[in-house]
Amino acid sequence: MENKKIVCEGSFQEAAFDKASNIIRGVVLLGPLSKNNREYTRECMQKAVPLFEGRQAFINHPTAEEERTGRRDVRNLAGRFSGIKYAEGKIRGDLSLLPTPAGEIFRGIAESDPAAAGLSSNAHGLWRSESGKQIVEELTEVFSVDLVANPATTKGLFESDGSRGNGPITTGEAANLLLGHNPNADAAITVGRLTDVEKSSAAAALGLTEGGER
Repeated sequence: MENKKIVCEGSFQEAAFDKASNIIRGVVLLGPLSKNNREYTRECMQKAVPLFEGRQAFINHPTAEEERTGRRDVRNLAGRFSGIKYAEGKIRGDLSLLPTPAGEIFRGIAESDPAAAGLSSNAHGLWRSESGKQIVEELTEVFSVDLVANPATTKGLFESDGSRGNGPITTGEAANLLLGHNPNADAAITVGRLTDVEKSSAAAALGLTEGGER
């Protein structure tokens, strides 16, 4: 087996937002099944628990330059995960948010529309092919946990496939666009494409006024 890059998927849908401490509790970081036919063994997930402890959370996947240098843009830093555990067949943890624009995006989506975006962890791991599936037997390193817009979904899990159609733009995508981000690098998705309703929903999720101020 080769040690290859793996994208692990998680979600906010089973989490709860603690407003007093600005912590999203019970975030699912990894479950046993992925929509792209990838399966994580129980032993893999149990051994991976310490790898997620203390990992930073960012908006969007790293750029090619960030991948090359290993340094992420601090403006996209949203918080840090702690209290990682394996429970009910999934890896879960608490996300302590920073009082930054990136942290506000996480908070707004978790509070208002947790299905609008998904979590995608950048990791390395060992896997093998079996009966048309990728069986991940071990995660060797977890670099970060990233928030990505419009992932393909399964119940409670998210899988980012790097593409989208021409359907409605989610609150998460609209929020990213209002802040000047385009996580899927799709030139066709622009602020100008947003309807008034989509702009209002995104602004509400970010805590913005109609004039774009907090």
